[in-house]
Amino acid sequence: MKVHAVQSAVVVADLLNNPDEIFASIVPSLKQAFQNKQSWRLRFAVAENAAKIGQKLNKQQVDTSILPFYVTLLGDSEPEVRSEAVDKLSDLARNCSTNLVVQTVLPRLKLQLTTESS
Repeated sequence: MKVHAVQSAVVVADLLNNPDEIFASIVPSLKQAFQNKQSWRLRFAVAENAAKIGQKLNKQQVDTSILPFYVTLLGDSEPEVRSEAVDKLSDLARNCSTNLVVQTVLPRLKLQLTTESS
């Protein structure tokens, strides 16, 4: 998946407007793009757009599919990816369980704050 494909996935999610279809057809590609270790720009695009796609899913789908890899983006090796993930975090948090955010995101942010040098 390329950067433009991630951005286009948001448009497709708007057109589908069905959480189950989006979950089945778009989220797997988003996860695959997130796992690309060669392209920080691709991971940046995921950080930039995952919350928008999450708005089209139900809370459980965001909790189980998007939030786990998003937490990893918060600790990405590239500062630009980390920064974008933090910037979009409040948008994503609106669409997932508060308890899960407290249990998974806040510890990751605390760790980042104590180890961040940039």
